[in-house]
Amino acid sequence: MMNYYDSSKPPNKGDQPPPATHAAGDILLVDDNPANLAQLSDLLSGRGYQVRASPSGALGLRAARRRPPDLILLDIMMPDQDGIEVCRTLKADPALAPVPVIFISALQESRDKLKAFDAGGVDFITKPFDFSEVLSRVRTHLQLYRLQRQLENQNQRLEQRVAERTAELEQSREKFAKAFQQAPVMVALSELQGGRFREVNQTLCRKSGFTADELLGRTASEMGLVSAADERQVERRLRRHGQIHGMGLTLNARSGKQRECQLFAQTLRIGQEPCAVILLEDMSKHNKTERKLRRAKQSAEAANQAKSAFLANMSHELRTPLNSILGYAQVLQTRPDVGPEARRRLEVMQRSGQYLLTLINDLLDLTKIELNRVELSFETMELKGLLDSQVELFSLRARQKGIGFRMEIRSELPPLLRTDERRLRQVLINLLSNAVKFTEKGEVTLAVSYHQGHLLIEVTDTGIGIPEDRLDQVFEPFAQAGERNYRAQGTGLGLTITRRLLKLMGAELEAESRPGHGSRFSIRIPAPPVLRQDHTPKHAPPLAVAGYRALSPLPPAARFRVLATDDDTDNRNLLREWLEPLGFEVLEAANGWEAVRTATAAHPHIILMDLVMPEMDGLKATRIIRDDPELAPVPIIAVSASATHTDRSRTFDAGCNDHLSKPLLRDDLLQILAKNLPLTWIEAAEKAPQPPAPNPEADQDDAALDALTPNQWARLKDTLDDGNPQHIDSLLTELDAGRSLVLVARLREMLWSFELNRLREIATRGAQKAPSP
Repeated sequence: MMNYYDSSKPPNKGDQPPPATHAAGDILLVDDNPANLAQLSDLLSGRGYQVRASPSGALGLRAARRRPPDLILLDIMMPDQDGIEVCRTLKADPALAPVPVIFISALQESRDKLKAFDAGGVDFITKPFDFSEVLSRVRTHLQLYRLQRQLENQNQRLEQRVAERTAELEQSREKFAKAFQQAPVMVALSELQGGRFREVNQTLCRKSGFTADELLGRTASEMGLVSAADERQVERRLRRHGQIHGMGLTLNARSGKQRECQLFAQTLRIGQEPCAVILLEDMSKHNKTERKLRRAKQSAEAANQAKSAFLANMSHELRTPLNSILGYAQVLQTRPDVGPEARRRLEVMQRSGQYLLTLINDLLDLTKIELNRVELSFETMELKGLLDSQVELFSLRARQKGIGFRMEIRSELPPLLRTDERRLRQVLINLLSNAVKFTEKGEVTLAVSYHQGHLLIEVTDTGIGIPEDRLDQVFEPFAQAGERNYRAQGTGLGLTITRRLLKLMGAELEAESRPGHGSRFSIRIPAPPVLRQDHTPKHAPPLAVAGYRALSPLPPAARFRVLATDDDTDNRNLLREWLEPLGFEVLEAANGWEAVRTATAAHPHIILMDLVMPEMDGLKATRIIRDDPELAPVPIIAVSASATHTDRSRTFDAGCNDHLSKPLLRDDLLQILAKNLPLTWIEAAEKAPQPPAPNPEADQDDAALDALTPNQWARLKDTLDDGNPQHIDSLLTELDAGRSLVLVARLREMLWSFELNRLREIATRGAQKAPSP
């Protein structure tokens, strides 16, 4: 699972208040992501809060019941019990119901937030979160919680006092007068008919600015303390109900200052005269805090609405370094002096870069789907090539895990189909990746057939399976099934995107699963067949290219000149290292102005134009070049981190001939060059086969559990249930007892990596292990 804190916005020490003391509050963190637990624990502990951490909803409930915290930070998407259910359980417990719960989640839709607030949450922080925002909201809700408890205590005391003083009025006016004057809130005794003051206490005099002599015998509206409308409403409600509990009104002081108050009142009789005892509590500071909280919430919601724009802008920044990483990996892999071990490491680097690119694309695709901006491109595709590439890719992954992988062709397949090849490939990769990831023994099967204009695909595995009541949940954003070691292998977006893409393509998706027996995902995609004579095959460049042969005469010793325009030096260097060994002359420009000047002076044969650059962007530079009659025939290829239909239309409108997406792939670049220049490729010898990747390391033996006794493991398990890292660390020190046990060192490393689920599993196994003879 990805980390959901905003590491680009670390806490600004200059903007933070001084560290709080432990009296600031006891905070319980409930999140199944160790990285989030670690970050939040460090952040809050550093501000002096007492922090406890629980990696699941069940353990969080146990820790809260053991010692109710002052505030709970609660993740929503958790495997055993989601945050909404945990919150409802907390609110059903009278001892825990008052504890404020702040949800921290990557869920964005309004209905998810409404569920959180309906369950009893007081706030909602959207991942990725900002450290300063978390601290601000924690401080605010802890303060509100204390104010609420104080207010509840005061209300209870006030209600009790009203009842007590009412009884005492009937017995002794002297006792009532003493308690009346000593009340910490504004208190007045008034006539029910007319509302004239008969008694006022010192607090009311002090906050209103009037003396008791000025107030007695007058009404509140006559003195300007309240409006006449509010005064009539108070009298009407007292006559109808006999009491008022928590009516809001504004008290106008003599100085002109206005105080927002809560009014509590009770009717009583003094002798034969009906009267009312009125209590006013000044709520100005409390309401001011609430208004700040509402404004902060509105700001947070506005930030959530800007998510899509932010992701679109970040696409360019994320893909630019990936372009260099993947590009240089491809450069080094083609060098003859790279040995087998170095080549294997380069392949690992390239796979990791491609995986990171997949994660970026998943996030961007999900945003586009939510905004209904996904663009489908239905073109003729070769089905066999797509299937063969998936079999080759996932057969290797399956062998590395020690499981089987096979493909079944259950009917005759048309060689050519019309569908969105890119989206179909994405769907297959998502389904097959999940199948291989969640299968530890047995096999994964890809079955393909064709019937009445529909492509039928089944992906079956013998993996861990999914409970029936959770089958629909795996299609929700960021929902992940399985144990923590599985959940750490992706974003939880694959099945979400798969279902939504298939719906847009007019396809059907069915899922069946049994825990312990595996899962089966079936899709039915409309894909009409295409006659071969109507299809123009795509010509890929040779696997290994040594150079090119110009098809039109060039001056002696002349080479094709390529103008590489990019504000990133690494990207320009990468293009140079790709193209110069093949015989191209590479010119460089760092912005649009340089591109225009260089093109005018050197007359390149083709221009690679980055679109996002300082001083002048690529679109404007392209328009200027197109206005030069001598440069008008030169092909211009737009290079961008965005590949949407809208962006491509803008590049073509500006005068570009074609479009390349970052991160660049060498084969894609060679295809573009061959398409736009009169040349053919000169092939080189194919690369030697690469050695297979080593198998994963086997798990260590359970013999290390004998380093501690079952009773010691049981103590550790019990301490883990409380969730306090400091207490767990102290117990590990005690269990080690100066022996420098390797096992204890490993357990402590898991603790401070917040791998609490794994630590608890080990402790449970150790506690159940029979003592050694």
